[in-house]
Amino acid sequence: MKLSIIIPFNRYIHYLYDCLESIKDQNLTDYEVLLVVDAIEDVKDKIHKYDLPITLIESGETTVGKKRNMGLNLAKGDYVYFLDSDDYVLPNCLNALIEEAQKSNNQVVAGKRMVSWFKKQVFETMSDETNIERNLKDKDHDRLEKVERKQEEHVYDNEPEQFKIDLLIRTRHALRNVSCLNLLIKRSLIEDNHISFKEEFFWYTDAPFVVGLLKYTNDVSFVEDAILVKRKHNDPISRPALSQIKDPDGRFDEFIEAHNYCLEISKDYPSIHYYINAKMANYFTSFFAKKVRRSEDDKWRTTRFDTMAKVLTLIEPELLKKSLYRRSLSKACMNHDLKKAQKIIAAHLAGVKAKKIFKNKNEMNKYLYRHKYKNEPIQKNLIMFETFRGASYADSPKYIYEYLAKNFPGQYEFVWVLNDTKTKLPYGGTVVKRMTRKYAYYLAVCKYFVFNTRQPLWYRKKRRTGLPRNMAWHTT
Repeated sequence: MKLSIIIPFNRYIHYLYDCLESIKDQNLTDYEVLLVVDAIEDVKDKIHKYDLPITLIESGETTVGKKRNMGLNLAKGDYVYFLDSDDYVLPNCLNALIEEAQKSNNQVVAGKRMVSWFKKQVFETMSDETNIERNLKDKDHDRLEKVERKQEEHVYDNEPEQFKIDLLIRTRHALRNVSCLNLLIKRSLIEDNHISFKEEFFWYTDAPFVVGLLKYTNDVSFVEDAILVKRKHNDPISRPALSQIKDPDGRFDEFIEAHNYCLEISKDYPSIHYYINAKMANYFTSFFAKKVRRSEDDKWRTTRFDTMAKVLTLIEPELLKKSLYRRSLSKACMNHDLKKAQKIIAAHLAGVKAKKIFKNKNEMNKYLYRHKYKNEPIQKNLIMFETFRGASYADSPKYIYEYLAKNFPGQYEFVWVLNDTKTKLPYGGTVVKRMTRKYAYYLAVCKYFVFNTRQPLWYRKKRRTGLPRNMAWHTT
């Protein structure tokens, strides 16, 4: 058998439909789909319509890592391919990966990962330019831009090891985005070297597995046209993706454990070991330091600060001297000097903020929102409406607006968020453009919001008495 596709699944069946449909569209031959589920009864009557060679494997309620290992133990294909049940592959993705693997004889072949909020049918009807633009705005996966630039400059001609590292584990956010997705892997590579997923891990199960591949593989190929779409979830409350589940304590502890485990795996491979420590050094200055400064949770300034001090002592000194900021902050942390560290962080973040405000007027609007407008009193009769991030006057907010304006004349004032400020509204509502200074002001002082989209990430809920903050929430 040529290929085994391993899919762990536990909930959100409508996402799984897109996933299976995308496999069907590949027109593969000589393959199997190993669908690892909590309970076979949950899905067996819902997937037969796809006419795929699916084997259902019952795992009970467990981690993604354990489900993938169960699939690996039963896989028969020469190659294995991991696919999450809420993602989908674009046409010819798998055939392109297989073709490259057979041509190059490489044990790992990587494709491109794109990010989208949209289901498969919508994504495929949008233009390539639109999808690429939306993917660029989402900064979860930026590895390929640097890889492609280095390829053009022939940097990898004499550094094949660096190409593997950049392709497989070069991501933002330390280990969080290191992923086994859209990798076609020779099954013998996994079995001969006893590579498996760390089943106890909940958030960071991929990183040690990929580091194991990196350690043992002969070489890696990249196929730009083999595209997997990593789908984000629009409803993080009732249908959260793994990255949207909140558990700060467990997540930080597991991150440190995963980092140490990856170091242990790579201890005899200096280039991999060095890069993993480089990711931790970047995490310390770009993420951890902000938590020390801004988080309401004191653990970032007590137990986690002490934990990070121990981690830093194991990082190569030259990595901690990349900048004056990193050098001075690392020294303060390793000396367990919290007050000095806080002063260094505060000065650095103030400088960064000043640069942002100077370069980008939207940063000034956010600054005014946080430090001025939020202190303004709530205007009790003011309602703010927005559809599709200001794209149009439409959808449920439109009809709620017209109903209120018609049936309660003079009782409310209305603000509409529209990027086309020349839009003429019935009943005389005020129009503001999204992300402008007026937008930031009204976001702070309106009592009610009628949105079919999310507020910006920098929005902070104020305590409001009376009716709920959101009068309507429409999703599809």
